[in-house]
Amino acid sequence: ATHAPIHALPPLLECISLCERLSIDSLHAASITVLAKVHWLLGSTKRAKGFVKVALPLLIQHAPLGMQGDAWLLLAKCHLREAGELANQSPPSSRHGSKQTRRKTPYVRTTNNNNNRKIISLLQIALSQVEEAIVLFRQTQDVINLRQAYYIQARLFHSLPSGMGGSYTKKRNAAARKYRELNCHVLTSSSSSLFSGEFDVLALIGDGEEMERLVMERC
Repeated sequence: ATHAPIHALPPLLECISLCERLSIDSLHAASITVLAKVHWLLGSTKRAKGFVKVALPLLIQHAPLGMQGDAWLLLAKCHLREAGELANQSPPSSRHGSKQTRRKTPYVRTTNNNNNRKIISLLQIALSQVEEAIVLFRQTQDVINLRQAYYIQARLFHSLPSGMGGSYTKKRNAAARKYRELNCHVLTSSSSSLFSGEFDVLALIGDGEEMERLVMERC
């Protein structure tokens, strides 16, 4: 369970050990990906990212498309968390607004300092990884994960500076519309909701009033 991921470690490690002894590469890669997810939930971003990178080549060769999409999305979340942690390390003068107003503004606006350049790089990496996940989730018609991926994509387009090769506004709006369409579909067919523990990473991406209107409009 997401509220107690540490309990998954003993059986998961036993599974990984068994796969290694029997040379079951595909299941080993899948188990490593689950281990990465557990570490991500425990807050160990570096370990999570390392495990995903180890597993990804074998996943691409042997795993179902949905599992590959999960790995790409998790890798994107790792880079998002790193970007958020780096933003929190920035001196107050390089952040955008006070504590009361910072949530309403994307945390990347300029490339005037080294931290912002690193943050932008991390967000761009995350964006490319989310797009890889979207391609795979579309092929498998995974509505739940596709909804999540479009939401993160819209947030990324909103947070990146518009001067990076042109404005991201149209792409952001398109991703937000796709998210909203899928969200309406999910909410009318189940009790699922966006704001569960699975989406904690979204707090790392800057908010904005226009962005809130785009993605949170009721069905």
